[in-house]
Amino acid sequence: MGRKFFIVLAFIAAGALEWAAAGNQLKPNKTSPANLNTGRDSPALTLAFRPPGLGFTIEPNVQRNARSSVVPDSNYGSEEEKKSDEFFKSSGRGDFKSAVDDYMGGKYEEAAGKLARFIAVHPKSPLLEEAYYMRAEALYMTGVDKKTLPETIEAFIAATSLYPSSEHAPRAKFRLAEIYFDHGMAVEALPAYDWLAKKPGNKYMVRGLLGRAKVFMSSKLYYEASNELEKVLLFYPKSPEAREAKFKIAEAFFMMGRYADSIRAFDAAGKRWPEYLMADKEALFSYASANLKADKPEKAREIFSELLNIYPDSREGREALNKIADIWLAKGDKASAAKLLGMLARTSPETEEGLRARLKLASLGQKPEKLLSKSDAFLGLYPAYFEPLATYDDVIKKHPDQSPAPEAMYQKALMFYKDRRYAESISVVNEVMTGYPALSESRQLLELVKANISAMIRVYHEQGGNYEVLDAYYKNFDPYMRDVKDVETRMIIAEAYLETGMYTRAAEKFADLANSSGTARYLDRIYYGWGRAAAALGRYGEAARVLEKFEALAIKGGSIYAAPAMVELGGVYENLKDASKATAAYMAAMKADENGPTWTYALYRTGLVQKDGGRYDEALKSFSDVIKRRGSAPGSDAGPAGDAYFQRVDAAFLSKRYDLAVKFVDAALKANPGSPKKAWALYLKSSCLAGLNEDEKSVETSRTLAKGGPPQVYKDAALASVGGFEWKEKNSDLF
Repeated sequence: MGRKFFIVLAFIAAGALEWAAAGNQLKPNKTSPANLNTGRDSPALTLAFRPPGLGFTIEPNVQRNARSSVVPDSNYGSEEEKKSDEFFKSSGRGDFKSAVDDYMGGKYEEAAGKLARFIAVHPKSPLLEEAYYMRAEALYMTGVDKKTLPETIEAFIAATSLYPSSEHAPRAKFRLAEIYFDHGMAVEALPAYDWLAKKPGNKYMVRGLLGRAKVFMSSKLYYEASNELEKVLLFYPKSPEAREAKFKIAEAFFMMGRYADSIRAFDAAGKRWPEYLMADKEALFSYASANLKADKPEKAREIFSELLNIYPDSREGREALNKIADIWLAKGDKASAAKLLGMLARTSPETEEGLRARLKLASLGQKPEKLLSKSDAFLGLYPAYFEPLATYDDVIKKHPDQSPAPEAMYQKALMFYKDRRYAESISVVNEVMTGYPALSESRQLLELVKANISAMIRVYHEQGGNYEVLDAYYKNFDPYMRDVKDVETRMIIAEAYLETGMYTRAAEKFADLANSSGTARYLDRIYYGWGRAAAALGRYGEAARVLEKFEALAIKGGSIYAAPAMVELGGVYENLKDASKATAAYMAAMKADENGPTWTYALYRTGLVQKDGGRYDEALKSFSDVIKRRGSAPGSDAGPAGDAYFQRVDAAFLSKRYDLAVKFVDAALKANPGSPKKAWALYLKSSCLAGLNEDEKSVETSRTLAKGGPPQVYKDAALASVGGFEWKEKNSDLF
């Protein structure tokens, strides 16, 4: 070739992989090659390759856009030139130079393709390390999207795996971590950030700490994120990254609920770097939100307003308008809030922030207080206010994958509940829970479910027990409620089954609850419901086993379910024909509720057990004590206290103490004049008077009974008794 020369490569002249970076600015930079340098303080360098064994010559201040330089060297003759030519061909430097030229000219896709071919054709080239790293960078510079993402990630992994000690490895690791994080792969990004944070001497170490903090923040591990940020502030307080760390730690405090700490951090950082704060809309939003959470609405409104003025078309700016409206609502100025929401709903109706504004307007439209009139000139600006249901349906139909959609469904369900359209409300709740599984444990949804269940039960009872409809509803409701873990909601379901007469389902639900974890504090309520359901099914052995758990509680106290459970247990023992245990259970109930309504009922049931067992004197005392507790005021009490009057009559009659029975009948009818047992009591009185040989009084009582209304059986008996007496009077000579 006549002379020894060196090919000067602009790629290597830029300091290996510092092609597209200016200082520490790491964002893709597609500026002209003339603007590229190796670092903040480095001069432009050019590497001139020598044949094997001759090393490299570094020549500073060579033009970066020079494609090649010819450097004459009189020390080499024709033999060296031949070796140089052979090395040039075997190393593939011509192909490599072509790729470098494309890269430096901004043809990143062509450069990446040529470098891929270079790697395949020249597997032993001394330029292979540079080719691997440059190919990854070229792919990155093309713009990473869904199509190029796998190839770009693979290129960076290949480069860092084959050449982990390369001077280009830290930059490649950082690129890889950022690609992962920006595409929602925070878990994959963390090892790369870890490598950067722990690799001694690399200039991306602080970026690695910030990256770890980003990953933790995205995973809601705010405490861990704040630890990483504190390391930056503690060990690298003068680094450029310290400023970002200061604002990020303020955001972390906000997300942790440490609002006062967040405000202090924002105040300090904003005072030191006011321009940076104003340039970071996310930080501004967190700053304002922290003040709002800390009950400083005026300061929050001031910051939200500033955010709105600087970034009116940003997501944060639009949401700031929503927050300002919330502040006005909290102050009671609903009209001002409605105007702001209407403005946002009109200008950005299909954005998430605009959708939320429309939902708030729809919610305001359901309030009794009317903020706007249909005659208002701005009627066309507030359709959501006047047509809430249409608004909900529009948001749900057009934006099912956006966060306001489940909120719209919840508000729609709530609207149906308020309108007493319980089945429709439940249907919408069902759609929310099945369509958005993450919300199946939402406290708001579960509370709405409970409210609908209670309302449906109440309404169906008021309608005379339309249990067929309710049963059909539960068949549709069960599939997704079966997976609900909230204990109280599951108890409501079980109790609803019990109240509506679906005892088998109730028993199953209560048994399942009793054997579930996390229910210890509710066990007395669960066992009480289970025992009632089993007793209603006639499964008395099971009921007794469950309800006996309350015996100790009835003695010690401490449970509101102890007394009613012991009454239920007494009834179970009655059905098991064990009068002794039944009486003991009722006595325990009375002890557990000495001054409450359970005491009266338990004593009443005790009297019945005593009467059925022939212990009439004890029964008379029990019934008399019940009557004393009730008082002497007349009434139509058909409950235990009222019935005790008539049971006392029966006990006296069965013990053949007719004089007492007659006295008790008069007392019973005086206290309960409208009782359905009136006819029975008069019939018994007539019989008692006959037993006392007071025939005239007996007949007079029978005549009174015969003139009365139903029951017909006592009326017929009275007529027969009167007829018999009159026949005896006419035929007295026969006696």
